[in-house]
Amino acid sequence: MIFFSIILPTFNDLENLKKSIKSVDRQTFKSFELIVVNDGSTDKTKEYLKNLKYSFVKIVNLSKNNGGPATARNKAIENSSGEWLCFLDSDDFWFENKLEIMSKSIEANQIDKKHVYCHNLILKDKKLKNKRRLISGPIQFSKEYENLLKIGNKLLLSATCVNNEFIRDNKIRFNEKRKYVSVEDYDFWLMLSLNDAKFGFINKFLGIYLKHEKNLTNNIILHKKNLLYVIHHHVFQLQKFDKNKIKLWKKLHSKHIIELIFIYFLRFQNYKIGCYLIYKYYKRYNIVFISEFFNFIIRKLKN
Repeated sequence: MIFFSIILPTFNDLENLKKSIKSVDRQTFKSFELIVVNDGSTDKTKEYLKNLKYSFVKIVNLSKNNGGPATARNKAIENSSGEWLCFLDSDDFWFENKLEIMSKSIEANQIDKKHVYCHNLILKDKKLKNKRRLISGPIQFSKEYENLLKIGNKLLLSATCVNNEFIRDNKIRFNEKRKYVSVEDYDFWLMLSLNDAKFGFINKFLGIYLKHEKNLTNNIILHKKNLLYVIHHHVFQLQKFDKNKIKLWKKLHSKHIIELIFIYFLRFQNYKIGCYLIYKYYKRYNIVFISEFFNFIIRKLKN
């Protein structure tokens, strides 16, 4: 049986796609298949994929773009045959020993079995031409779902590997609704942890996350709006660790609004909207908002 099924959706990103596929081809661990899902690309992606000669590649062509990668990833999951699913975006690249290290970590934890593994990445900013480290985890054991909902997304998509049998048994898929665009991966991790998945983190840098203007998460306002929708859904519909749902929502809503305020101040230099948000949410949440504001400042000073 194939050990890894690598899931790679792409849309109009041919040059980066070529590099991503080459980074897969260079892997020292060879028990894998690569499922490339062409999500309705209008450039020359379809022609390029048609002429690929790699025996390990499966190609799925979708007739139209679906506004986000969730549908493409779900199609790939349906077509996968590996024991483990590895996610890779078409603008990200892996180091050649990535799969080898992941496989050794999985094999070494057969007794203390995990369902999800994640490593670190190096972020390469194409515009600023600099690099910085992206650290995955940690998540407190037995409180994975609570941690992910309260603290936020601690996993990196192109660094994550999930047990295929686990997601099939629990019928977990990426949510394809428009309100989940750019945060469908976060919701996916939440659903895994809600179903008692166990997470393992590998403290190694095994790939590059390329930041550029086409990244969906670069649309910060849309990302935050959809993120709050997902959090609201989990707080009021799914989580059971906190019976005071309104209080929990006030804390989490305040936390993310404060992050957005500082984005308006520091990135957009839009002080008018930033000050308006401070006034609006102080009036709405009072002490909770002030407390989260100071917590944000303390976190930033520690970093």
